[in-house]
Amino acid sequence: VKDNTGCSNITTVTVGSTNGPSVTAVSTASACNIDNGTITITASGGNPAYQYSINGINFQAGNTFSGLAPGNYIVYVKDAPGCIGTAQVIVNNTTGPAITVTVTATACNTNNGTITANGTGGTPPLQYSLDGVTYQAGNVFTGLATGTYTVYVNDANGCIKATTAVIANVSGLTLSASTITSSCVANDGIITATATGGVLPL
Repeated sequence: VKDNTGCSNITTVTVGSTNGPSVTAVSTASACNIDNGTITITASGGNPAYQYSINGINFQAGNTFSGLAPGNYIVYVKDAPGCIGTAQVIVNNTTGPAITVTVTATACNTNNGTITANGTGGTPPLQYSLDGVTYQAGNVFTGLATGTYTVYVNDANGCIKATTAVIANVSGLTLSASTITSSCVANDGIITATATGGVLPL
């Protein structure tokens, strides 16, 4: 500084650098290849207010991004002076459930077949259906007629898998008989019954 008489003085000032924001991010997985993952970004340091982005171009005030496909992401936080911090985060993919079935055939064309659905994997709880519309917690369906069925399993994320079950009909019994005549008036006659088909034991 110098005044009108030519007197002057000097001092030293250091201009520091404000660090940009520190960034962390957490994600929730997408479900069975559906683009429904999320990323939530957290920032600290720098100079608020923060703005957030998952592509480094479009920034927003909200720190949560939804409807995301599985994959690797770089997230960005920009503070008031324009300093930008970044972090990497992965949106995983949660696989849906698998399903197998066991079948009990109907007997003599009666509607008494059963299907037992066995769901594994996915995100519990699992539910089961024979029409893809009405689901139940129980995995056993009874009172079924002979025919071909599509069996569905649905997990907590809405992932659905299906398989086919065929209920056969166990044919009825056939029966024949042979005899040995009693001798004179003695009670020694014999009847031998022979049956085939049906479900053992007879």
